[in-house]
Amino acid sequence: MMHPFYSSDFSTSVEAAIENAELKTSCEFKVHLEDYCNEDVFDRAAYVFSELGMHKTVARNAILIFIVVQNRKVVILADAGINKVTENFQIQQEVATLTDSFRAGNFTTGVVQTLDRISTLLSKSFPPQVNDVNEISNSISR
Repeated sequence: MMHPFYSSDFSTSVEAAIENAELKTSCEFKVHLEDYCNEDVFDRAAYVFSELGMHKTVARNAILIFIVVQNRKVVILADAGINKVTENFQIQQEVATLTDSFRAGNFTTGVVQTLDRISTLLSKSFPPQVNDVNEISNSISR
């Protein structure tokens, strides 16, 4: 049976949630799925962050939600600009909440709500800009 992360409903809902999140803040969001990770998950997430060019946003305000499906691991990485204005525990609290959602079988809802909460949190420090450019694709990477 296909995991819900790989359904078209998941992709459609999450990509719409990224678009909505980016309307509330000038931050850039990306959700990345990996089937399995046989190395340190945080290290792998940092590598993917770099490979996706997420550190190249003008304001250094990108967020990666990195999900390893088979390992059932989540890492949320924020770029330098975000780390200057938020406490790490706020982002790590989102990891715990998202993990709890996954345990309850709420895969799509968990990611959508996480994007909503993080964008609301960051909207104070990174309000939407009039001429905001979408610097990172909203599509889920794999």
